[in-house]
Amino acid sequence: MVKKVIDPEQVRYDAVYEEILFNKITTAFSWRERPKDMWELSFEYSKIIMPDDEIALKQFLGKNWSDITLDIYMNYVDALYAFTPLAYAYYLPGLLITTAKDIATDEKGDRRELINTVIFPLMNFEEILSDSYRFDRWAKLTVDEYLAIKDWLMWVTKDDIYQEEDVVYSLINLGKLIERAKKQEK
Repeated sequence: MVKKVIDPEQVRYDAVYEEILFNKITTAFSWRERPKDMWELSFEYSKIIMPDDEIALKQFLGKNWSDITLDIYMNYVDALYAFTPLAYAYYLPGLLITTAKDIATDEKGDRRELINTVIFPLMNFEEILSDSYRFDRWAKLTVDEYLAIKDWLMWVTKDDIYQEEDVVYSLINLGKLIERAKKQEK
């Protein structure tokens, strides 16, 4: 096995960029309030809540997005699918930050499934607009939130661990969502 040599200048650059990115994400989503009735609303929103979903949702109840660790996101990824749209938008900055933090140390790609929960829904713009599940989660964010997601996506995929086509489609569709949000925010 060949050991990867890391340039100290690159490490410093990465640390500064991460701090700027995390501040941008935090600022963009700062207006969002933690859902008060997340548990009941998830049951109203989803037609079927599986026992695993219930266990996953309990990991987030009453917690601020900044208190959710990478381990919680990784072990309870099913909660992301059971969240109401408001809960999803509230916990999204935590997902973005925890998956991007020290991304260079993720040599095995353990964060890939979590990162894919953001990339895959963004790959098809028509589905975002026509599928109510995707629309409620992805077509109702602000311009600043989309811009933060776009910067995050470029950061977590910078080392080419993803199929370029998936990322390109997601970036293109984020651009479309940004334009759509700009029109709506006027």
